[in-house]
Amino acid sequence: MLKSKKLIAIALSLIGLGIFLFFNSYQQQSAHDQHMATQTAVSFMRDLSKGDSNSAFQYVWSGEQLHIRSNETVQSFKDAAILEILQVNKSSAKNRPAYYQQFQKINSVMLKLKIVHEDKAGHPPGDYILFITVVQKTPQSNWMITEFGSSA
Repeated sequence: MLKSKKLIAIALSLIGLGIFLFFNSYQQQSAHDQHMATQTAVSFMRDLSKGDSNSAFQYVWSGEQLHIRSNETVQSFKDAAILEILQVNKSSAKNRPAYYQQFQKINSVMLKLKIVHEDKAGHPPGDYILFITVVQKTPQSNWMITEFGSSA
């Protein structure tokens, strides 16, 4: 009787440890994904702010159809400064266009920027919030940008 209670206690302890390790690993992977998505967005914006379109566009998904790769985009963000990272959210392909179904991971990064030039929509210089969608097709692939947009 006592031996079976010990075995049950050991089994429950091992199950609990396994669940703890699983969730800990998941949290670490999620934090790593958010960090990598943020780094991609920040590198993209820093290159844009330098006017270096070749370096900036290496972070843009080659299949994008949202016209991120334009000279207007570079001019709008030239000399911009990242003030802070406001939020990084894990997202999903659900409720997104079919285009997003091909990606395994999607993160949304919200940045606060100081813009010094009028943008292509005619917004004056000032502080803006920029939303950047960063995706990963497979665990081995790089994080890439598929879209971004701003708000006043």
